[in-house]
Amino acid sequence: MAKEITQDSTPLAISRFASQLYFYFSETRQAIALLEKYQNTNDPLLCATLADILLREDRPKHALSTIMKNPTFYSEPLLLIILGNILQHMNKWPDAIKIYEHSLALAQKSGFPHNGTDKFTQFLLTLSYTATIHHSLGDCYVVTRDYTKANKHYILGNIRFFDISLWRKLKSHVTYTA
Repeated sequence: MAKEITQDSTPLAISRFASQLYFYFSETRQAIALLEKYQNTNDPLLCATLADILLREDRPKHALSTIMKNPTFYSEPLLLIILGNILQHMNKWPDAIKIYEHSLALAQKSGFPHNGTDKFTQFLLTLSYTATIHHSLGDCYVVTRDYTKANKHYILGNIRFFDISLWRKLKSHVTYTA
């Protein structure tokens, strides 16, 4: 992969290499340094990958600033998903809901992610991302105790996953009376 990155410095190749450094080789500092080196390109995939790694490393403020520095963050569904994840991590549930809803609306208009794959792969990625957003919305609505909307989004996410082990459902909630 290192040879590929020297020959092909496309955002997709850089993002893949950084992800492999992080997930397979546990080289967090190298992955972050590589992505930060190309951050000035404002490529959504590179920005999303960097912010996701920063969030996984429990650096939500740095992840948030990474997303916010990208001039296209509000028009890129992929960046909005990561932004929603960051806001969830920071317990900013109403803000996360707004961002996820906006990401869904943009995705329905333009589809995502656009990473040069064939149409069938693109279709599967779109299903997966959309399902993930619906499940994240469901999680947010559970925390804000809007169980009707939570259930709706869990169902909308589930119908997009072929593997039922990925399905989510609203766990019965207990209400206590005084």
